[in-house]
Amino acid sequence: MNIQENKLNESELEFIFELERKDIEQNLQNTAKRISENIEIPGFRKGAANYDAVCRHIGGEAKVYEEALQVIVGKALVKAVQDRKLETIGKPEISIQKMVPPFGISFKAKIALSPKIELGDISKIKIKKKEVKINEKEAKEIIERLQYEREQEEKERFEIEAIQELVKLSKISDLPNSLINEEADKMLHELEHDVSRQGIKLDDYLKSIKKTQEDLKKDFKPKAEGRIRMMLVAREFGKQENVKIDEKDVEKEIEISKKANASNPEMLAQFESDDYKNYVRNALTSRAIFERLAQKLTQ
Repeated sequence: MNIQENKLNESELEFIFELERKDIEQNLQNTAKRISENIEIPGFRKGAANYDAVCRHIGGEAKVYEEALQVIVGKALVKAVQDRKLETIGKPEISIQKMVPPFGISFKAKIALSPKIELGDISKIKIKKKEVKINEKEAKEIIERLQYEREQEEKERFEIEAIQELVKLSKISDLPNSLINEEADKMLHELEHDVSRQGIKLDDYLKSIKKTQEDLKKDFKPKAEGRIRMMLVAREFGKQENVKIDEKDVEKEIEISKKANASNPEMLAQFESDDYKNYVRNALTSRAIFERLAQKLTQ
């Protein structure tokens, strides 16, 4: 490995890395093995395919290079920074100069150096700490808010347990496999939404837990079946009790959503769709059914 160092200014450095094939060989091998653990390659067990077989199966060695690139660049840069005892700040700017299998890799990395800090004399800081006081009104509001939150948590727990107990007491014929598969797909989409809110791609999450989408859907099926049974029993109870909601309540909920997303034209258009109205209608109906069951159990 050859590293050229260029000082761009007092706060920035540029490294030019020239990595030979021998410098990245182990990373390429590790990447190929990881790929083989997540795909089916004819003639091999998962994780057992050799390097050449993996390359052929995924369309060439360049794919392995691409998968391994982030690790290769990261390790080389971290080592260069640590060897030089540099203190950096922020995210490095990386530009790939050459990446042609089966040869090595060259890339540039521009890093920002942490500014030098000379602390001031803390004895010159004069700040008075104020005494914190909570008056009776504020204390009452805090207690009321906490009481409300606890009551909502208990309300939700009670309603869920109530429907679960009703499921146990009810007789339900065999569920169609297509319905269970559909619910498992829905659960997978919910998971994808949850991990994306954390800035994580579903594929990356699956790699981290060493599972495929099909593995997860298989794992989800028992819970999916339980969710379907709860939904069917709740719907049947709602029919028996003639639970209905007022369309004015549907419109009211939609208006609340519109106000919360007033600056988002795409969301506003979605709120006008029949699909969204049906979603709100179903959600309010489910809530009303759960509340009716809880009322009957506490009368």
